[in-house]
Amino acid sequence: MLQIPSDFEALMQLQVYVGETRKLHWYSTLFSFQWWFSVFVPLCFIWIWIKFVKLSMIAETVFYGLLWAITATYLDNIGTSFLLWEYPYTIVPLASKNLSANLTSLPIVLCLFISITQRQKPLCGQLSQSPFSSVLFLNPFLCG
Repeated sequence: MLQIPSDFEALMQLQVYVGETRKLHWYSTLFSFQWWFSVFVPLCFIWIWIKFVKLSMIAETVFYGLLWAITATYLDNIGTSFLLWEYPYTIVPLASKNLSANLTSLPIVLCLFISITQRQKPLCGQLSQSPFSSVLFLNPFLCG
């Protein structure tokens, strides 16, 4: 039989405590202005994307947005795991990540940029998106 180290059990107890405390904090911030803001901003971005997306480029833009969503979520997991930043307002109680920004706002803005700059030269399109990628990748270093 495999022995479980006592420090692992202590870690598990701390995780249970943090989860319960996070849930209590979420109940105290539920339906606040920041909570509603976290709900409606992604919905507005989705509406804008539906209105302005080019149907001829739908597969490319969805794939591009999916890549950015995966990248943003992965980097956000790293940053919150190392406690480089934290989100006090979340939509769902046990998520410590800003999923509304990672999965909707950032990818949709970048998808709109790529559909707008597709008509221009590729270098201009890349230069217009470089500020977003630099902020996304430098965020751990700027916050720490």
